[in-house]
This record gives sequence, structure tokens and C-alpha cells, in this order.
Amino acid sequence: MARSKVVQVPCDADLYAKIVAYREEKGLEKDAAAARDLILFALRILEHKDDAEGLSTRELLEVILTYTVKAQHTSSLVYYQTYNAAPVDIQNAGIKHKDTMRKAEEKVEQILAGENKED
Repeated sequence: MARSKVVQVPCDADLYAKIVAYREEKGLEKDAAAARDLILFALRILEHKDDAEGLSTRELLEVILTYTVKAQHTSSLVYYQTYNAAPVDIQNAGIKHKDTMRKAEEKVEQILAGENKED
């Protein structure tokens, strides 16, 4: 069996700390395994970055995030309206729905801006 090629890459302390953090998060034993995973991940992204008919990974994740947050807010609204004893006022429900979607959009913007991170 042929020996695997070795790539040595010097890195500064910040980059090394990120690799170590990734290794620990994923439960990998060696820095090389973490670096290999990260390189393969980056290469997969680069291989598909020029797909003309597709969205970028970030665009796709932002769309998924938007729909997820909106669905969460909508389900809360439906729960409230279903279990509220008062009859449903359609006009008020429409206003409440628009307000809920506005709040969902604000939440998405907060998440994309890096606010409300769970540490």
C-alpha cells in the first residue's frame, strides 16, 4: 500500500486554536484529523460554489433559517388562537399574523447579525 501524502501547513496561534476547538468539539483524537475534516468541508463548498442554477450555501441556510423562524412564530400564534376561548376575529388575526411575521424577520436579522448566540 502506498503511503499517504503529507501536507504540512504552518499556522498562527489563532488558526491553531480554531483547529483545536474543532477537534475537541468533534471528539477527534489528532489535529490532523480535524484539519483533514475542515479541508474536505471547504473543498466541497468550493466545488459547488459556481453551480449556476443553485444558491450559495449561505443563501440556502438563510432561507432555511427564515422559514424555520417563521414556522416557529406561526405555530405559536396558531396555538394561542386555538386555545383562546374568545371567537376568532379574522381582521385582528390578519393584523396579528403580519406582526408575527415582522417579529420573525427581526429574529432572523438578529441571528444573522450574531446576536442572541447561545454560548
